[in-house]
Amino acid sequence: MEHLEIKNRSHIVIRRWIGVLMIFSAVVSFVSFLNDQQKISYLISSLFFAFTGVYQITNGLGLERSWLRTGENFIIVKWRNMFNQVQIHDTRIARIQLTRSKILIFQKSIKPLKLNLGFLEREQKKEIYEFLIEYAKKKNLELVRDF
Repeated sequence: MEHLEIKNRSHIVIRRWIGVLMIFSAVVSFVSFLNDQQKISYLISSLFFAFTGVYQITNGLGLERSWLRTGENFIIVKWRNMFNQVQIHDTRIARIQLTRSKILIFQKSIKPLKLNLGFLEREQKKEIYEFLIEYAKKKNLELVRDF
């Protein structure tokens, strides 16, 4: 129960195809620059396409990864499109609310942490629910299920 990583398989496949197309576009744009060296825009666009292609293939340079980790007295949440991971101490958690489309972790004197589940498949949502239910039981936290 110490670590749960969430991978969205369909997004990974789509992103890789987009990345390959972007790198192909970079090569075509660079070849165009070699043929007509008067246009610096071809070189700039080829660099932009290459960087975007690498970004797509590497899954957003790691920004698109999501995980839940537990420690002695805390939980670490790194969710999709969150730049930094969030570490929440057990004593600061007021309750955990599970709904169909999101998870809310209510904290004392801080706004709740909202985790969107819209991009996940059913099996992945089930894994997250089971992980958080087990975590709440282990740490004696209030758990609200709104399904």
